[in-house]
Amino acid sequence: MIGCKKPFNQQFSEEDLTFKYQAKAYIIDQNTLDTLSSIKLQIAETDLQIAKGLMWRDSLLPNQGMLFLLKHNYQAGFYMKNTSIPLDIVYVDSTNSITQIYENTTPYSDSIYQSYYVIDKVIEVPAGTTSKNNWKAGDHLIYNHIK
Repeated sequence: MIGCKKPFNQQFSEEDLTFKYQAKAYIIDQNTLDTLSSIKLQIAETDLQIAKGLMWRDSLLPNQGMLFLLKHNYQAGFYMKNTSIPLDIVYVDSTNSITQIYENTTPYSDSIYQSYYVIDKVIEVPAGTTSKNNWKAGDHLIYNHIK
């Protein structure tokens, strides 16, 4: 299990938990190659950033979210502990194809949203984003780092 996996009872500096990089991302329809949506994503790539994720946030703007860049390819699991915002969780494999989507996850839930496929990226966006923009398994993620 990845999301929110580490206890935060230890002291970390603000620098340790700061998300320094962002990405401009596009979801591309697998059949038509049309752009389904563009979103701005904070990047979580360190263990601490991945563990913190979107915990303790009160809101998330439409067309914004978080991109988790995992260090290995495997079947990851995320949960919503300490996360007050309902989210869509999108699992993405090493070819940048969406493999699975969990829509409208339950805030504060300890239920594990397990990937059924080997993945190395996860996107979290506000609940309803994936259905509103017609994202589906097989669609592709394209992203560029920005500061």
